[in-house]
Amino acid sequence: MIKRKTDEFRFCCLSPIDSECSPLPNELSSCEDLMSNLTLRISIWTLGLIALTGNFLVIAYRSVHRSSNKVNNYEQTHSGQLIHSFLIKNLAFGDLFMGVYLIAIAFVDIYYRGIYFIHDSIWRKSIWCQLLGFLSTLSSEVSVFTLTVITLERFSCIAFPFQCKRWTLKQTRIVMFTVWTFGVIVAGVPLLNIEYFEHFYGRSEVCLALPITNERPKGWQYSVFVFLVLNFISFSIISFAYFYMFVVVRSAHKAVSDNTSNIRKVQTSLAKKIFIIIMTDFCCWMPIIVLGTLSLNKIHIPSKVYAWIAVFVLPFNSAVNPILYTIATSNFLKRSKTNVFKLRVSFFSANGVEQRHCVHASLRDTSTSRTQKYKAKSFYGDDGFKDSSEIIPLQELLPATGRNDLTYKRLFRFKLLSYILKRSKT
Repeated sequence: MIKRKTDEFRFCCLSPIDSECSPLPNELSSCEDLMSNLTLRISIWTLGLIALTGNFLVIAYRSVHRSSNKVNNYEQTHSGQLIHSFLIKNLAFGDLFMGVYLIAIAFVDIYYRGIYFIHDSIWRKSIWCQLLGFLSTLSSEVSVFTLTVITLERFSCIAFPFQCKRWTLKQTRIVMFTVWTFGVIVAGVPLLNIEYFEHFYGRSEVCLALPITNERPKGWQYSVFVFLVLNFISFSIISFAYFYMFVVVRSAHKAVSDNTSNIRKVQTSLAKKIFIIIMTDFCCWMPIIVLGTLSLNKIHIPSKVYAWIAVFVLPFNSAVNPILYTIATSNFLKRSKTNVFKLRVSFFSANGVEQRHCVHASLRDTSTSRTQKYKAKSFYGDDGFKDSSEIIPLQELLPATGRNDLTYKRLFRFKLLSYILKRSKT
């Protein structure tokens, strides 16, 4: 048997079958296809479509229902709900780019199907591969930074309730402008005509520069900084902040022990939500961080692992975030049920117009009755606490001599957290 050694695996695709040639194709590509594995093809199409449609739905929903985010005068003045909705839309825009990247790679796979090895070098060095690499990195980092901003926005008033100053919409826009600018710089620097970044995004068939291989190509230190250092810092901040928020709620029940059942429900709900948020971030970022750290210590990482990280793990958050932060929230589900009910009444009823008027009248009556019921309430609501929509004035209503009392602080923190949880469902 004849043994051959070439510079690139694509030259081995031309060698006779009875010869032994190296290097071998990796687990991501083959001589015929960019995506050699059928499971990888299905995964990239599935995650791409979910990320694309899910995040587009979030942007449309948050834009259409913008006015409904103003639930009272306080939030209308301080843009509380608008700020939250604005942050979620920025997160959706960042994740939307990942969906575009995945679908684009899937189409490239179809375009080169059966003849990929001929175009491998041309594809990697092409401007399209560089732009897709830029888009993927921009999406990944903007998503990471936006999740960190959302976490810090929630954390600031829970950790320091009596010193809390609500963010204004203008301040939030400045923060997000900074996030996007930094993301563009981080993803765009490798596109500069600098020898250090030569073929930075073209080092893999899917135009990613993940530092999870034993190779040390040009610019590998920059990859470590972006995908390992920055992501680890963001994950640590998010984990610590949510853990602290849960501790605050746990300690708050001592001040309101007369309503233990409601407190436990809030604690259980919060614990589940925090667990899901942290675990989705963990599943997306930690495999890359761990594998990158192992590769830096010269531990061999199979090429098959790189393929799954690039196609499934990295874009995982982009597909899950719209479900976690919007589609699975109670407010979205309620509005969806209401819209479906209205469509059913309009479509199936012979007197659709009259039925729609009845539905709207019923909704107005319900809203009026709720308003009257709220006005009839005492200072404390049915659950034993002040209504969460009036959480900020609670601080001003506390006796001047008791504002520093631990009981008042715990009560205020508990109601503030209830307010934030309520807002996060919109």
